[in-house]
Amino acid sequence: MTIRLAVPGEYEAVLEHYRACNYGGGVDENDLVVIAVNDGIAGAVRICTENDLKVLRGMQIKPEFQQKGIGAAMLAYLKDRIDMNGCYCLPYKHLAKFYGKNRF
Repeated sequence: MTIRLAVPGEYEAVLEHYRACNYGGGVDENDLVVIAVNDGIAGAVRICTENDLKVLRGMQIKPEFQQKGIGAAMLAYLKDRIDMNGCYCLPYKHLAKFYGKNRF
């Protein structure tokens, strides 16, 4: 599994991944998108700007890759490369512990 930034030319593949995960969110050209790649996109998450605030959105991992540390690895990748201070996350209740453990 490789964790890396997606390039804008891959955003359509990220949208396909989101559709496969039944996630209705989109990807904007100004978003910073991190993907987990394993013979295709296994996971994606993005940082977008809303009202001058950074917001973590769209953390979607394909079911067969869940519970394997991929989401945590993608968050660590982001933390190692960009300033996450002031970045907000609005998780579903069942994911609050995961994000809290990963310092969100």
